Amino acid sequence: MRIRASGKAPVGLDTTVFDAVIEAGDLGACRQLALELAAFLADPAAPAVEKKAVVPAVLKLAGHADTGLRRDLAERLARCPALHADIVFTLAADDDEIALPFLAAAPGLDSWRMLAILQVGDEARQATIAGRPDLHPDVVTAISEEGSAAAVAALLDNRACRVRAPDYRRLYERFADDPDILERLLERTDFPPELRILHARETAQRVQSLLAERGWMAPEDAEMFLAEAEESAILRILEASETRHLDRLIAFLSAREMLHASLILRAACRGRMAVVERALAWLSSVPGKRVHAMMAGQGSVGLKAVFAAAGLPAASFPVFRAAVEAWRNAGTPAAAVAAEEFGRHVVEALMTCFPDMPGPERARLLELVSRFTEGRTRALAHRLRDEMVQAA
Repeated sequence: MRIRASGKAPVGLDTTVFDAVIEAGDLGACRQLALELAAFLADPAAPAVEKKAVVPAVLKLAGHADTGLRRDLAERLARCPALHADIVFTLAADDDEIALPFLAAAPGLDSWRMLAILQVGDEARQATIAGRPDLHPDVVTAISEEGSAAAVAALLDNRACRVRAPDYRRLYERFADDPDILERLLERTDFPPELRILHARETAQRVQSLLAERGWMAPEDAEMFLAEAEESAILRILEASETRHLDRLIAFLSAREMLHASLILRAACRGRMAVVERALAWLSSVPGKRVHAMMAGQGSVGLKAVFAAAGLPAASFPVFRAAVEAWRNAGTPAAAVAAEEFGRHVVEALMTCFPDMPGPERARLLELVSRFTEGRTRALAHRLRDEMVQAA
């Protein structure tokens, strides 16, 4: 038996022979019919009305008792560019070994069919849908809103899928306490930096609560330690962000009262002047280009005025000025200099650019630098401070 597209105006297709085979034929005949009907549905030249006519026969074959027949039918139907919804849902309800490969590969699943399967399907079917490379944004949103953990994990592992910022926010809010999902979120390169910043703050707050409960550190020591860890994490997020996004992130930090003087000074001591410029411009209401010109030029009067207009403490201005001097003198763009190396340049500038500064004041500023730097730079600042204190 061969089913062929007529290529002419449809005059009706006699499907009684299909019913006869299904009801009275042996397994071999039913299997042959299933393969031919699947090929017919995949044929782009077959008239749509005739394809519709064979749907009842295909549905009967999709419910056949023989697993091998149903598997072969599903494999062939997975190649069809479009399928009747009843066929899709019947195959989706079959055993996992048949349904899951079909759901993973079938191009005939449009967004509303995917949404329907997500709504009624179990975790395995949800996860299979989430792993498809052709997810519509509405499907991604549905998974972010109500998808199981397995579906969300598959979605985040799906590199062909684009997750929008609102969907990321929903996922973070739902799974912030799920280490497996949280790790996947943080590994995504397009995970919004705003959410990374919030995660850094929430992590620090959880650790602070734990330290307070266990009494492992004095409260004031714990607060300083975690504030430094939080700011360092935020700075690394800013450093990894594209320059064009920094204005938005600075506004985000300011709105959440996270744009502290210590963060700006830490950025300055790491040589991240793109961050510093935008922070000063935001806080002082001075145009960014003007701030950049003052930092790049000589002299410190205008810079000191901007620093004050930004509401930053005057006592820390010499540290900021030393960082600016190190940035001006850098032989390569400061962003290309490792943070620790730049920090040593800040210490050198602090020791050489202020010849009239009293020793105790210089020691105090070295202590500030040590707070805003790490590793060997911090150790160097501490050693120089101790030497100056002893000399006094």
